[in-house]
Amino acid sequence: MPELPDLTIFARNLKTRLSGRTVTDVKVYDFTKVNASQEAFEQGLLNARIEDLAREGKELKYSFSSGAALTMHLMLGGKLAILVPGKVESIKSRIFSFTLDGKGALVLSDSMKMAKVTLNPPTPKSPDVFSPDFTLAYFKKVVQRNGMKNIKDVLTTPSAMRGIGNAYADEIFWKANISPLNFAGKIPQDAQEELYHAIGDVLRHAIAEIDRLSPDIISGEVRSFLSVHNPAKQLADDGERILVTELNKRKTYYTAKQRFFP
Repeated sequence: MPELPDLTIFARNLKTRLSGRTVTDVKVYDFTKVNASQEAFEQGLLNARIEDLAREGKELKYSFSSGAALTMHLMLGGKLAILVPGKVESIKSRIFSFTLDGKGALVLSDSMKMAKVTLNPPTPKSPDVFSPDFTLAYFKKVVQRNGMKNIKDVLTTPSAMRGIGNAYADEIFWKANISPLNFAGKIPQDAQEELYHAIGDVLRHAIAEIDRLSPDIISGEVRSFLSVHNPAKQLADDGERILVTELNKRKTYYTAKQRFFP
């Protein structure tokens, strides 16, 4: 699943290629993955310019001159492609597309049928982890409020904070030297602060690495540089053996060295 670092690069590259262009056609191919009718999408998007494109949490948000907004959540298998309009039909498992200036089309597809498109989404109630509202005080409050939950579940729950997914949660715990097996309420105050700072450090480093390795991407994942959440490795970057377990039906990568607070 593309996570915050991948999506940050996608958003930058899509904005460069699409910003200022006008929507001349809109097509919904799978109505189970959108929240509105074909007519509603046409009313909001047709003849409107793309004025902004940004990452919001784990979604891509498009803002239009009509005042409409649209988000795309790629989930596990969503893929984006920019094609000449005549090539759109060659893409399998299409969910949604719009044509810009009659010359190129952005197509969202997903063979796993999980990606979602939302027209005029509601304002999120929780902060993005890169927003000014995501403060240390807020983070500690969330940890305290969810003391009986597994700490990895807390970091990856969008209603608590937006932007952290499964893979980068493992990288954050490894960077902070805290086990993902901990209950949130057991983590001491000083370790909570280390975990909070590791969030920004890990995600910014990943953005820089993806930009270095694959600067032009608008789809897929770049994970080869990950320190611990990396199936290709047996040892983490600190030389510790990587252990793998399942938490809430998700593979979790960590080392025995990471601190556990009983």
